[in-house]
Amino acid sequence: LNGISATVIFGNDTLVIVSAATGQPGAGTAIVISSTGARTESSASFAYVQAGNISTVLPGSGQRGTRVTISGTNLRGGGSEILRVTLAGIAAANVISESDTEVVVGAGIGPTTGLTGDVVLVADTGAVTTAANGFVYLVPGAILF
Repeated sequence: LNGISATVIFGNDTLVIVSAATGQPGAGTAIVISSTGARTESSASFAYVQAGNISTVLPGSGQRGTRVTISGTNLRGGGSEILRVTLAGIAAANVISESDTEVVVGAGIGPTTGLTGDVVLVADTGAVTTAANGFVYLVPGAILF
């Protein structure tokens, strides 16, 4: 894909699904080479898009139900929507709104102890954008009688 090898996920006589490696933004040729050495080429049929970047996660900590705003650029990874969001490895309870520059989610049910981890967005293109150690689940409060 655009001169960069990709990992084949699935392939048959009519369909090839691959996972693209990281590349520089731009359009290029897609070349498929079969196990027999047969080669098929399609010019300008694949384009790498600018990688997504998370610039802020606000608030950077919270508990179940906390409304979290994730801001950045190219968050949809060239696609039309964000499919999944995790905060410190825990699925967001819901996506409230999303665009290429901002995603707002409700934090999911967190652990009973504090937890720090990555904020991960997965787009409908399969693009993954990550903010390392971007969210901290706080220890839930307890009501004592």
